[in-house]
Amino acid sequence: MAHLLPGVYVEAILAISQIHFATDLPKLAEKKLETEISVLFLVAAFFLALLIGHLCDAVRNLLESRWDDGKWWDFFVKADPEHVAIITEQYFRYYELDANLVIGSVFAGILTALLCSLSLWLLVGLVVVTCIFLLDAISLRAELKKVAAEVVRVARQKASHENHVQEEKK
Repeated sequence: MAHLLPGVYVEAILAISQIHFATDLPKLAEKKLETEISVLFLVAAFFLALLIGHLCDAVRNLLESRWDDGKWWDFFVKADPEHVAIITEQYFRYYELDANLVIGSVFAGILTALLCSLSLWLLVGLVVVTCIFLLDAISLRAELKKVAAEVVRVARQKASHENHVQEEKK
């Protein structure tokens, strides 16, 4: 979802901006595409949305390497699968989606500005939505980092204790 939704989101913003500024809207509404072309268009739109979503995710990955040392990401490799599943379900999926939507919003805003002039309502809406997703992503990332670090700390303590017990038995 975090890869597909941002792409669909970008396509929707571009479509809204194009329809809003289309001068021949009545002619556009009168045109009917043949079924084969419609299906082909939908398939192409789906793959383009997926590609845009993956691009947003790749940009997020590159930005994350700049945000912090990233050592707490070891959680996803070192923690037990049950903890990873819980953290992924409750934090990471939403963080990933929010962050990708922020990047998609910026991308859509730039493309829309280049392709046509942004109306005030579209610009304000895009800024508000982007800010909401950004604040939520920041909050989720901070919480994710805190919880993951705690799980890693407890796992290290447990491993240390088990090693100590093993040594005492010898």
